[in-house]
Amino acid sequence: MGRYTVSLVRRTPKQNDPPSFEEVGPIPAPSGLSWSDLLNQENEATVSCVADGLPESVKEAIRHQISDMVFDPDSGGFVAVDPPSLELWIWRDGVLVPGSGPIVGYQFQGGGQEGITLTFNVRGPEYLLRFAYASTDLDYRNVDQHAIAADLVDQWQALDWGHMGIDTSGVVPSGQTRTRFYPRGDNVFQRLVELGEVRGGFDWWIDSARALQLAGQKGDDRTGQVTLDRRNVTSPNLHVSLAAGSIASVALALNTDDENPLAAEEENPDLLASAGRLGWVESFDGVTEQGTLDDYAERLLRDRDGPLVGAQPEAIPVAGADAMSFEAGDRIEMAFDPGVGLVVFRRRVLAKRVTVSDDGNETIGVEFV
Repeated sequence: MGRYTVSLVRRTPKQNDPPSFEEVGPIPAPSGLSWSDLLNQENEATVSCVADGLPESVKEAIRHQISDMVFDPDSGGFVAVDPPSLELWIWRDGVLVPGSGPIVGYQFQGGGQEGITLTFNVRGPEYLLRFAYASTDLDYRNVDQHAIAADLVDQWQALDWGHMGIDTSGVVPSGQTRTRFYPRGDNVFQRLVELGEVRGGFDWWIDSARALQLAGQKGDDRTGQVTLDRRNVTSPNLHVSLAAGSIASVALALNTDDENPLAAEEENPDLLASAGRLGWVESFDGVTEQGTLDDYAERLLRDRDGPLVGAQPEAIPVAGADAMSFEAGDRIEMAFDPGVGLVVFRRRVLAKRVTVSDDGNETIGVEFV
C-alpha cells in the first residue's frame, strides 16, 4: 500500500501507572484498509491480511487473545491463558492516522488456495472510555465543564489497573461552570458526549499522543483552502430533508421527572417569518436543572435552523483536498451542480472516511454537520 504501514501493538496495563506499549510485529501486505476521523465519537479503522503470512510473534499474540487455551511447549499440553490487550497502529507517511487503537474484533473468512483472510476491526483510543464508568456517585457543583470532563476520565484511571494511557494534564478551564450529578455506573463515554453537547459546551477528542483535548469548537475554517467540486467529487450523494424533526422554528425540551417537571422553549424569529411555526419536542432523562434544559432546547433549535442536508460526497484526492488536508471539525466547501444549478455548502465536517485500494489509491468520503 505504498505510504501505509500497519503494526500490532501490545498494551500492557500497570496496577498504579499508565500502561506500556510494545510493538509486536508488522502486518505484511495489508489490504481492505479504511480509516475514519469522526467528530465527538470514537474513530474507526479496518484492515485485512492473509493470516498465514503474519509473523509468528503476531500470530502468537492474537492466539493468546482469542483462545481459551494455548499449547505450552514446556509441558507438552494445553494451558489456560489470559487475553492480552492488543492494538493496531496505522501510519500514513509516518503519521499515525485516526482510528489507530484497540482491536475490538476479528473476522476469519475464506480458506483454500488463497488462505484465510483475517480482518481487524479497530477503534481509536476514545473507545476505551466506553469501558469506564463512574466508580462512585459523582457530584459536581458549579465546576468548570473541562474539569468535570477530565475528572470523569481520571476517576477511572486512578483505580487499580484502570489507567488507559489517556493524559489529561493539558486540560485547561473553559470558563463555563456546570452542575452535574452522575450516579455510580454511569458510562464515562456517554456522559462526556452529553456534557459537550449543550449550549456553550465543547468538542472533545484524544490526539495521537493520547492526550485528552477539549475545545469550544474543534477545527478551523478551511473554506478558502479546501473545496470539493467537479474536479474531485465522483458521487455527491446528496439527501435533503424538510420533514418534521429535520427543521424547526420552535423547540420544546422537557425532562422526565414527574415530581420536578421542567420545560424550556426556544424560537427562531427568522425561520418563523420565512417558514411558519414548525415545532419539535424532545424529552431528556436525568435533567434536574433548568439551565441544563435551556441548553438542550437551544441546541434542538440550532440543529434544525434549516433543511437537513445529508451530503456524503465521495471524492478522489487532489492538490489542496487530499486525505490529510482537513479533519473532523474543520469547515470546508462543497460546490457542485446536482441538475438544478450550482449548489454551495460551507459546513463543518462531521466525519471523514478514507478507503485505500490495494494499489494505494485513496477515496475520501465526507459527512457534514
